[in-house]
Amino acid sequence: MKSPLLRLYEERKDIIEDLLRELRTSEKCEDWGNFASVRRLPMLATVIYYLQNWAGYSKGVSLGEIKAFLYCMFLAESDKEEKVIESITWCPIEQTLNEIAGWKIEQTAEGKYLTKQEQIIRKDGKLPYWNALELPCKLAEKICNDILNPQNEWVGELLFLSPDFLSKSLDMKTYLERLRFEILYQRETDKQKELDRKKNKHSRDVKKLVRPEGITVKEFFADGFAENSLEDLGNAYEEAWQREKLIYADGYIKLLISIAEYYEKKHRSDSSDDLKRLLDDVFGTFERSNYKKLAARYYIKAASVANSVSLIYFPQQDYPEEAERYLQLAVEFEKKAMRLGVVPEYHSIALNNLGTHYYETNRPKKALPVLKKALEYAKTPDEEGLVLHNLALTYADLGMKKEAVDCMVKSTCIHYAMQHDFGDVSLYDKNIERIIKMTGDTNTDIYALKVALDLVSGNLNAKEAKKLLEQIDHDEWPLTDALLSILNGEECVLSSEIVKCTKLLQDVAKVSWNENALKLQESHPREVKEDLERLKKYVEEKCKNAPILRGIIIDTFDTKTYIKANYGSEECYYLIRSAEVLAFSWFTKRRNWRWRIKGIVWINGKPHILLGKIRDQKLLYALYNIDMSRPKIFNVPAPTDFIGDLWNAWMDNLERALTDHPKTERGKMKVVLF
Repeated sequence: MKSPLLRLYEERKDIIEDLLRELRTSEKCEDWGNFASVRRLPMLATVIYYLQNWAGYSKGVSLGEIKAFLYCMFLAESDKEEKVIESITWCPIEQTLNEIAGWKIEQTAEGKYLTKQEQIIRKDGKLPYWNALELPCKLAEKICNDILNPQNEWVGELLFLSPDFLSKSLDMKTYLERLRFEILYQRETDKQKELDRKKNKHSRDVKKLVRPEGITVKEFFADGFAENSLEDLGNAYEEAWQREKLIYADGYIKLLISIAEYYEKKHRSDSSDDLKRLLDDVFGTFERSNYKKLAARYYIKAASVANSVSLIYFPQQDYPEEAERYLQLAVEFEKKAMRLGVVPEYHSIALNNLGTHYYETNRPKKALPVLKKALEYAKTPDEEGLVLHNLALTYADLGMKKEAVDCMVKSTCIHYAMQHDFGDVSLYDKNIERIIKMTGDTNTDIYALKVALDLVSGNLNAKEAKKLLEQIDHDEWPLTDALLSILNGEECVLSSEIVKCTKLLQDVAKVSWNENALKLQESHPREVKEDLERLKKYVEEKCKNAPILRGIIIDTFDTKTYIKANYGSEECYYLIRSAEVLAFSWFTKRRNWRWRIKGIVWINGKPHILLGKIRDQKLLYALYNIDMSRPKIFNVPAPTDFIGDLWNAWMDNLERALTDHPKTERGKMKVVLF
């Protein structure tokens, strides 16, 4: 039975021979180094390979079949200016076959040609010139079939026309465009099917490595996998962990940490290239940045898994020791990410979870530093409010009343400002009562908070609220002071201590018909600023040669030489540092704004900043330097029947009061008043 190509050759032998004769340069051509002449040999071998392996001619192709197929290849490129077929037919086909016979092809007893696969396929597994020949070969196969078995009458009539006419025909161009689309579409479909097949096989192979004890990157690579499969392995473990969290938790964490360490190691190895490191630090253009980010990402994911597992062990299953182990791991993993320059989005929550666990297992001292660190990393009001709530309970457990009240007031005010409508306050009662019970004191800002909430909810009127607030020391408690200012119709200046309660205080101002009372001020009032400016001027004049005041910091090996190098003297060290702490710590609290800076007192050779205040017809003074945690306050005696200028009385009695200071030796005190 004759093959389709042989039938085609016999039917159009004269046309085919005429076409091939027109295409070649001469009846007997020689290789003069022309590129087209050189590549005709491997190109023809590739065409024969195609016919043999993909077109159904596994037993070889005859000379006539080859010529018929080349004829169809010409038709496939008839709308092109430059044709691949012209290179193949540069010389007579018979001559080219003879040149590659015994080398790339062999001839059977029946006179058919077969390719030698080992001589055709290149080392990269591809055929010579396949990128150029693939589409013309596939088009030619379809055209040959359409000539012998037309799809319709129009195609039959079209392909019956001469090659010369078809090269100029618009109909032929339309026909070829349709064929090309079909072939390219089929090629992309086949590619996708192959990719899906490989992906499915790859996925099955990766899933076989999922086991409770986990796997390391080194073990994974030893099984024949590459770096680009690490994400697939991670996804496979994620899927298994989501089904059985406790069974696969340790194995999944082991893998995530191994991947993180693998990328961190690659990041560090790249850092040995100084130029690359410099460019990456400036522009972030090299893979080194990506390795660092990938390492951090896997550390953070491991922390997330550990946090999730901890919640199962405690409180769900009442295994606090196991829960603690995972909570500690979560914080440790996130710290590793931070050492790579990436701060985890929910680092405050990881720290809060660990600190809260310590508190709930009766270890408030261990909880305190962890929760304080959590507050530093809180990014949102929700996070800040949560951590402050847990800090309040921890401080209360430790007997630190002031700190406990301060944190619970801030936490409640944050929650009130964010999530509740005017007057909706009942859910705060439990927390307020808890702190009152734990501290054993109702005369604090926590009770003032309750009064404010009852006022805005309509449970108290302004007169009743004011009466209750007057029982609390408003000099000690800033929220009480602010509330009384509003209820007395005064202007209320907010310090940074109670700025979180702005929304609550605004609502109090509304119900007390004093809406214009509230004035937010996070910095110092005018009087304090003036005092601090005088202190600064005195210190700068006294210590004008201190390098630290010019922004120069000199590193040394010990404290004594550091003070000498940067401050010039111990006296200037005490003056400069004490003034800084007052300005940036003590005087940021509203309750301290009534104090005035009066001068400098030297006691036993060390300078102290002198502060004074008049309160309820009492004269007070305080001394401070950085050896103290806070200023030491003393009463200045004054006659009970005294009338006149209290500040003058303060000055008149100061020297005797300072002489009675427990640490003062007579003859070793000096006072400079501003």
